[in-house]
Amino acid sequence: MNVDIESDPKLQKAAALLELSDGTKHVYFYYMQKFCDLVGKTPTELIDESYAELKQGILPAERKSTDYILAFRQLLKDMNQSSNTVNTALSAIMSFYRAFDVELSYSVGKLKRAKPYKENQCFLKKEDVKKLIINAKNLRDKAIFLTMATSGLARTEIINLKVNSIEYDSTGIGIVQLRRQKTHTDFCTFISPEARIAIDNYLDERSRIEKLKPTTNDYLFVSYMTGSQLNKEYFTQIFNNLGKELGYTNGRYMIKTRSHSLRKFFSSTLENAGCPKPKVDYLLGHYKSASDVAYFDSDPDVLKTLYIKYLPFLTFEKNIEMLSLDNKDAKRLAELENMFAAMQEALGLRQTADGKFTFEAKLRELPDDLQKKHGKKFAVVTTEELEKNVKI
Repeated sequence: MNVDIESDPKLQKAAALLELSDGTKHVYFYYMQKFCDLVGKTPTELIDESYAELKQGILPAERKSTDYILAFRQLLKDMNQSSNTVNTALSAIMSFYRAFDVELSYSVGKLKRAKPYKENQCFLKKEDVKKLIINAKNLRDKAIFLTMATSGLARTEIINLKVNSIEYDSTGIGIVQLRRQKTHTDFCTFISPEARIAIDNYLDERSRIEKLKPTTNDYLFVSYMTGSQLNKEYFTQIFNNLGKELGYTNGRYMIKTRSHSLRKFFSSTLENAGCPKPKVDYLLGHYKSASDVAYFDSDPDVLKTLYIKYLPFLTFEKNIEMLSLDNKDAKRLAELENMFAAMQEALGLRQTADGKFTFEAKLRELPDDLQKKHGKKFAVVTTEELEKNVKI
């Protein structure tokens, strides 16, 4: 039986009470629809029925809600759903009841800890990510792969990323400071110089196409067809389609090319290289307890120094060497660059594409006596004259 629940007042109120994020709300409504179709009742009818049983003094284990949940669990198992999927579905149903203070049977509410299937424990290796990058269908997809693999950003964060969400420093590293929807956690992560190059190439391409021309507040990754924000379904297809071509399948899932696999690659690569797990968790935007917030140093400069240390493990096509100058050296370098620029201007030096210098003729102001003698204020200094007096 198909039951229309989208506009049901009790379901809408539950979503508001639970403060569901957009992503969680989508999952929540999906499983509530399946549940209501099974029992043939709307969310409002389910709550009204539970209140009536409560007033009659019926024990939680004897209530219809228990029978419904048991039947729903069996349905999911008959569909060969994974333990994790079953738990997610049951959690959605139980949170709906509990949002209205409906007590559930203890046995029904106790969920078994889900153990991932062996085929779901596949992790991307660096060679796998390289293959994704090399075989990307376009500049946008290549930039997406590199951004996710070097930042650990999740699908929702990538889709919602704006052009001005990334701040680049002098080293070429991109700094991203966001609030993660799923955990309502503020966090900071980074994008490698290699990913920045890919993003710049993609934005240059967009700039040449009228309907795709980016502004600072535009979404970074958009549809080539419409110039609009990518949706989750299309984003998932980018990975699945490439996965089929590369043979990344176990017959049921495209494990290696799920977008979440790049987030897992970022996490496992940093941890295996020796980066402290609390730091990795922060870069991923994982939930932090009050004590973690109180004792954890989340200074972006400190985190960036740590990120640079492990950057070689997140570099795929280029060997990147990070160099830095102290303030005194940087000031001296700037002075030398200014002096050289002034010398170039004075002598008419021009550097060619192959790195060689050439002279150009320059105007030279004549002394007063020669101005009177020749009747002109300036004379042309030729290349030959300059070469006699200037040594390079």
